[in-house]
Amino acid sequence: IVGSIQRLDGMKAAVTLPASLPPWSTYFLWPKNSAGTGYPIAVNRTDAWWLSPNDAATRGDTISVFGCNLSHNGGTTISWVYLKTVGTATPGDWAIVTSVNPYRVQFTVPSQLANGNYEVWIHNGHGASYGWSGPLALTVTDAYQWNGASFNVRDYGATANGITDDTEAIMKAHSAALAYRDHSGSPATLHPTLYFPAGTYLMNRGLSLKHDVRYLGEGKGLTILRCGDQFQHTSDQGLIYGERDTQHDIELSSLSLDSNGHFTETSFPYDYLLCFTFVSQWKDIHLSNLDIEVSNTGNRVNAASFGDITRLTIASCDLAGGNINLMNSNHVDIHQCSFSLVNDVFTAITAQALTAVSITTGACADRDINSDTGQGLGRFVILGGYLGSQRNIYIGDNHTVDYGPRAGAADFNSGEQILSEGNDVRYEGIPASATPTTVTFDNLAPDPQQRTSQTAVVVKGKGLGQSRPVTTINYSNQTITVSPAWNVVPDSTSIVQIAWTTDRCVIYHNTLDGKRDYATRFNNSNSCAMLAYGGCNEWIADSNTITHMRYAIGVMGLAKHYPDKVATSESCFFNFYANTSIRECYRGCFCYADTATDNTGAAIPRV
Repeated sequence: IVGSIQRLDGMKAAVTLPASLPPWSTYFLWPKNSAGTGYPIAVNRTDAWWLSPNDAATRGDTISVFGCNLSHNGGTTISWVYLKTVGTATPGDWAIVTSVNPYRVQFTVPSQLANGNYEVWIHNGHGASYGWSGPLALTVTDAYQWNGASFNVRDYGATANGITDDTEAIMKAHSAALAYRDHSGSPATLHPTLYFPAGTYLMNRGLSLKHDVRYLGEGKGLTILRCGDQFQHTSDQGLIYGERDTQHDIELSSLSLDSNGHFTETSFPYDYLLCFTFVSQWKDIHLSNLDIEVSNTGNRVNAASFGDITRLTIASCDLAGGNINLMNSNHVDIHQCSFSLVNDVFTAITAQALTAVSITTGACADRDINSDTGQGLGRFVILGGYLGSQRNIYIGDNHTVDYGPRAGAADFNSGEQILSEGNDVRYEGIPASATPTTVTFDNLAPDPQQRTSQTAVVVKGKGLGQSRPVTTINYSNQTITVSPAWNVVPDSTSIVQIAWTTDRCVIYHNTLDGKRDYATRFNNSNSCAMLAYGGCNEWIADSNTITHMRYAIGVMGLAKHYPDKVATSESCFFNFYANTSIRECYRGCFCYADTATDNTGAAIPRV
């Protein structure tokens, strides 16, 4: 069957598939010209991107598979997941699928699986043997157990009366728990609990969390850790904090943390009541059932900050007055959390240089829309490229209510509820040579601001629009290595950038609501439900509901004119928006392009 070519310019084509094709099938599309037939492109094939968690899973755990085209007929009921042992021909096991949508499928790890390394294959029911996506890697282990003794802080002198300073008693109980843990061996075989019975514990310095310890209260509003009027801290400390060392396997649960107006600002731009900003290579950190209350005036004191963590879970937490800051981390899961913003706090969640992050079933609103100090600046999630590229992001089933910058707010450039900005182009050049996994240049010089995570993007010529993570840069031979391999290898007609980008982001089934007067208010609001502000590739926004915004959906390609960098363009490739309801907004969608200084045309977004 021949498709209908709508646009063709030698490097790219727009093709309409024939209406006679069966719906929701997997199709192979072959390009053909006078020289012959090219390799096929699979359309609608199952495409799995990542698993969460990807290791340290155990029998009975729920695992999430993220990607696109994961469900049968694009629906919410049917998908298939198959697990087999790595490196063997032994038949595998079908997993029980518990939740389905086109971009996330959840399954239960079968009870009969032994510990070991497994391949996870997923199929949407289309394409027969060609329809499989995978494999993704999953490690099954025994469940981590909190099998040690419980150390009750009341037994060490804590009063929990909200008046007496309980700091020293808590530290004494903590030291006893750590000594017990260390006595069990290295690595620790006994994992103790530091237990806070119900009450209000006044503290005048912070508690530093340590590996293999659970910190447990009786519940939000029942166990309260509160800053005293003599509370002292530095910029890298909080009421609860992590030090500049390597820690793992920590759980913080069923507590309220209260700044009490006494968590003072330092010289650092922002201070956090729960501070893990400067930790190093932490793993398996789990926060649940927390209430974090920031009652300071101003917006420099915030709720929580995390950096350099692998496998971070934040579940069923309520954050009042401040935001969550995330940096240089991977496999981050935030679900069932609520945010209420005050004092022109600029966002609920900031994410920078993350890989494999999901933000689901959350809620966000201003604390008091009738008070100038009871409102934030209208941003729910900022995906910032300032610290490098980020990839594999799922934002699903969240809702915002009457949320946005107030009339007269100081910052007009605010109100984008889901925003990617700060992406950047660090280098641009013509390949001297290329292979499926490398590109070599003639003038690639060391970048003093090189980040750990960077992206190669083809912005002109052969291979246009492809973006790949850069795995290594060898400046001695001016060669970058990318993974996965290019579908189409760039050549001397191409222009390839090394950039900080935000790629493979899914925004699914969210309800995003702005202020009721945004459709008619012509100033003090840059409100937009979702904005891809340059350097955003392979974005998908599907089945969202958007109300009361100045702008519902925005995609922007930017021309860069920085004096210390290459003058070039920062485009958005392969953005897809569908099945979205837009009501009572001033403008539905806009697609904007700066004028590119190098005439590549790459600033034009491809949507």
